[in-house]
Amino acid sequence: MDSLNGYWEIEEVRFPDKSVKTYDISTTIDFFTYEDGKGFRKKVQPSLDGTYTTSDDAIPFVKVEIEGTVYLRYTNEQESWEEEVQLVQANMLRLRNAAGIQYTYSRYEPIAITDE
Repeated sequence: MDSLNGYWEIEEVRFPDKSVKTYDISTTIDFFTYEDGKGFRKKVQPSLDGTYTTSDDAIPFVKVEIEGTVYLRYTNEQESWEEEVQLVQANMLRLRNAAGIQYTYSRYEPIAITDE
């Protein structure tokens, strides 16, 4: 689960009816931080200078394991929900929510703009 830490960009969403929505470019990136069974997730907006714009909307989560399946259980002031961690590797993350919608992310690589 240590591979979860960092910035993730959505690649595609697969729906239970087998339809797929792909994302070539996303204006927001998901940032995860995880340690000792808990962490938080928040949306950030990358800037061309390599910095990120963010708000204070971090959603805390805890890792829950049920019969060998790992879930992230989120809780905020209004609700709580879970996502199944189907895959977490150095460069790919796949989560599935209770509605059966599968989200595939790739590790976000910032665009490097240099003065030449």
